[in-house]
Amino acid sequence: MKIFGFLFGLTFLLSCKTPCKIKQAASNTDNKTIGIVHVAENNCPYYIEVIKGDKDDLNKKLYPIDFKDNYKKKGLKLSFNFTYSKAMSPDNCSVDGVVVINNVDVIP
Repeated sequence: MKIFGFLFGLTFLLSCKTPCKIKQAASNTDNKTIGIVHVAENNCPYYIEVIKGDKDDLNKKLYPIDFKDNYKKKGLKLSFNFTYSKAMSPDNCSVDGVVVINNVDVIP
């Protein structure tokens, strides 16, 4: 009877680890926004057009501050997270929001 209780407890503890790992891995890929970089268009030095993400942000033009030079390539497809900023956009640049981006990945 002691062996049955031991095996039951061991099985219970080992089965708990698998779903926990799967949940964590799935949460790392969720909530990412996908956009295309546009350079020197509409009086803006650069901006990102959102093509996939939250339905409220689709087709918006976002101006990222502190944008690294290696991402300033026309047509580059990026996956990223962002938060809106209160910073000003460049003069005569019509964008829907100024953002701070992080967790940037280039999509081939």
